[in-house]
Amino acid sequence: GTTHAFGTYWLAPRLAEFSGLHPDVDLRLAVNDELVDISKQRIDMTVRFGGGSWSSMSARFLVGCEVTPVCHPSYWDRRKRPARPADLLGEKLLDIEGRSVQGGGWSDWFHAHGIDATKGKHQITVNNFSVLMQATLSGQGIALAGSPLIDDLFASGVLVPAVDITPYRVRGADYYVVEPAGQLRKQSCEMFCAWLYDRMRRDASVTNNEHLLTEIHPPAL
Repeated sequence: GTTHAFGTYWLAPRLAEFSGLHPDVDLRLAVNDELVDISKQRIDMTVRFGGGSWSSMSARFLVGCEVTPVCHPSYWDRRKRPARPADLLGEKLLDIEGRSVQGGGWSDWFHAHGIDATKGKHQITVNNFSVLMQATLSGQGIALAGSPLIDDLFASGVLVPAVDITPYRVRGADYYVVEPAGQLRKQSCEMFCAWLYDRMRRDASVTNNEHLLTEIHPPAL
C-alpha cells in the first residue's frame, strides 16, 4: 500500500530497480490516501504519512518530510523573484486542502518564519498532491513541497526553489512502513522492505538529506 503522492513521485519511478533485483517477486500496489483496513484489502504492508501511531498497527519510521516554496522556472517570466520569505505573500500560492493540520501548509510555514499570513491568500486550493504538482509544473503558482517526494523534479530542473531559504522540517508528519501488529512478514515482503530502506538511504546520501532518515518527535503538549 502507498499514498498517491509517495507512490507517484517516489516509489513508481524506482520500482524497476526492485524488479530487476527480484524478478520472481510479483508486486501489487494499492494506492489510497484513506486509512483503509489493510488486512481486509489483502495488503501486506503500506507506506503511510502521519504521526506514526495507528491502532492495531506496527509502524516503523522510514523517512521524514520537509518542504520549501517551489515553482516552475516559467513562473518568474513576468515577475520579480522574491528576496525574502515575506515577499511570497504577494504571489500566487497553491495549497492542499486541510494540509495545515499536518504542519505542512502555508499558514504553518509563514508562522514558522515569523510572518503574519493574514495579509496573503491562497489563489488555488486542491485536495490532491498530484494535482498540486501539475498546477505548479504548469507555472500557475508556488507550492510547498520537498524531499523526498520531489527530489527527481529538482534534479531535472523542472522545479526550482521560489526563494533562497532552508527547507522547513514538518514534524510529526513522516513516512512509515505500517503492518498489522504481530503479523509474520512474508519473505517477499522482507525483500521489498529491505530494498525500500536501502534505496531511501542511498537517495538521501545523493541529495545530502541524511538528516531526514532520523525521526524527530513533536514536542509534548
